[in-house]
Amino acid sequence: MLINSTGSDIPTLPQYNITRLNVYEQPLPKGGRGMAADVQVSLVNEYPLGITVPPLKVDIFVPDCDGEPSIQLGDATSGEIVIKPHSDVVVNAGGIVRDLPKSLTRACPGSSSSPLDIILGNYLEGKDAKLFVRGSKHPDPSTPDWIAKIMSSVSVPVPFPGRTFDSLVKDFSLDNTSFNLPSPFADEGDDDANPRISSDITVVAGMPKDMNFGVNVTRLSATADVYYKKKMMGVLDMSKWQQSSSKRLSLKDGFSDLEIKSHINKAPLRIKDEDVFEDVISAFYFGEGVKLDTKARLTFEVSTVLGNFIVRDMPAEATVPIKR
Repeated sequence: MLINSTGSDIPTLPQYNITRLNVYEQPLPKGGRGMAADVQVSLVNEYPLGITVPPLKVDIFVPDCDGEPSIQLGDATSGEIVIKPHSDVVVNAGGIVRDLPKSLTRACPGSSSSPLDIILGNYLEGKDAKLFVRGSKHPDPSTPDWIAKIMSSVSVPVPFPGRTFDSLVKDFSLDNTSFNLPSPFADEGDDDANPRISSDITVVAGMPKDMNFGVNVTRLSATADVYYKKKMMGVLDMSKWQQSSSKRLSLKDGFSDLEIKSHINKAPLRIKDEDVFEDVISAFYFGEGVKLDTKARLTFEVSTVLGNFIVRDMPAEATVPIKR
């Protein structure tokens, strides 16, 4: 049975704040490694009610393609919760994800997006990522049977506040850039019938301080609108996956960035405005070079201890100098 937070069977979830979130790798009892999370949540008890809640074990679900919470992501256990009348309540909990279910990363019927793509997309756009909590079928031994039976029969939606990651990509550059004119022998529609750009790509991405686990970006793809003197010239097609590598950059106060390097070789530049392109050619051959501005959407294949997944459409901008 699913109970929405607006349902009449249980009170609406009170407003809460996530005061601590630490995500890290953890060895599993039977070997291998999983992803663990240490969470502290604070909320206000507005009622004249005092009670001590025993440790609770819950399963965490996420929506499948049809929106129903049928994919179990992991499980979590809370400590003892002391609730006093008209006072702040602090809940400490720890959870673990042992692997990523195949149904989580498989594309939905008629779509190129998986349930994980949808969750990550909403989260990275600053929208709430909806999780569902249901009492475990294997409850903590200290939990009374009647509480365990009630909790295992309901799923409560819990919004997980998203982050606006427009500034996730701190720096994006294309260096050692070379420019090739269209081949006069190319057939219409071939990539060689377009101007082509080769370049070394460097991306510096800001890593949230609470993500303390290994991350490696193994592949990169992108599309970029290309401008000359604020006029759009065309679209640089970097949609083919390119091999990439990444490393952590140490910063102050425990923060770190991720530096990602890749290379594109003769990526087609699909011209949208021939007049602007002619201006670029003129400046390229009769001047000292040109500077092109790009507005890109970057897609990364990320490798973690749980496996690989895709982070799509991260916005980034760069100015690309092209010399003769």
